[in-house]
Amino acid sequence: MKSEKKRYIWLDILKIIACFCVIINHAGGYIFEYSGHNKCTVLFYSFFFSICKIGVPIFLMTTGYLLIKKDYKYKDVCKSIIRILIPLLVLSFVTYYIQGANLKKFIFDFLESPIIIPYWYLYMMIGVYLLIPLISKMIKKFELYDYKYLIIVCLIIPGFIPIIEKIMNITISKYFTLGLLSTTISYIVAGVYLGKVSLNKKNKNIAIFSFIISIIVYIMSLYIPFIISGKFSITFDSWNNIIAILTSLSLFYLIRYYFEDKNKSKIIPKISKLTFGIYLFHYILIYKIYNISIMQSVFKFNPYFSVILLEILCFIISGIITYILQKVPIIKRFL
Repeated sequence: MKSEKKRYIWLDILKIIACFCVIINHAGGYIFEYSGHNKCTVLFYSFFFSICKIGVPIFLMTTGYLLIKKDYKYKDVCKSIIRILIPLLVLSFVTYYIQGANLKKFIFDFLESPIIIPYWYLYMMIGVYLLIPLISKMIKKFELYDYKYLIIVCLIIPGFIPIIEKIMNITISKYFTLGLLSTTISYIVAGVYLGKVSLNKKNKNIAIFSFIISIIVYIMSLYIPFIISGKFSITFDSWNNIIAILTSLSLFYLIRYYFEDKNKSKIIPKISKLTFGIYLFHYILIYKIYNISIMQSVFKFNPYFSVILLEILCFIISGIITYILQKVPIIKRFL
């Protein structure tokens, strides 16, 4: 294992990719605001949709790899939960207040569902942090075969179920997977496994093939039904179906393969440190940037270019805001 003080650039790259994919997921739909649903817009959206679903899995795999590698203990749980709970509460409350909702109901509504939709991830992460010390102890004695078995049984097989149900027009009981580890925890274990597995050309080629095929299938799952029926539906809008799983696992391995020994970058670690803040602010900024009059004019001129510009601007502005706030002593502890 490498020294704990050494920066893992490949993990930083993965975090940046995941963060931008989350923005793509929430901004991509604006292509339809000006152009409607036609063959070009649906194909354009399908391509970005097929990529953006790796955001959550990649975040989980990098988080799991880093926490388990540094021997995450029970004493670290409260600190980690507080770090995400404070900004979650503050930003949710501010949004709730701006919307003019009844403040007396805030806690009840906050507990019922995320005030800001993408913050469901933070709700989930509270449970993840609670379990990481146990997961860490559980897999310390794992052989590589044990990792493979868990990933196949708890991630790959359940990932096929939505596709089987759709293709065969049947319903498979959830009770079959009730006793398995959750997809969330399985992604974390997968991250640890892919950080250990050997790097060789055979695995690399398998990962490239899997990634390309998964992307193509994902695009076709949206585009072909639209061509046939003229209706746009997102059947596999999920980060836990087999297509998203294979795409995420493949990319994780490929980024490690090509960048594990490249640790000289100065800018990548700095951007990586901004990703949590970018995630926190991006959803609000997407709407704000989109509604700027100049941006509306750009959308009318070329909606395809505009969507990409919107995503890039959101990433940059969120990053700048995060960078500035990280200079404030108290706030930087939570960003």
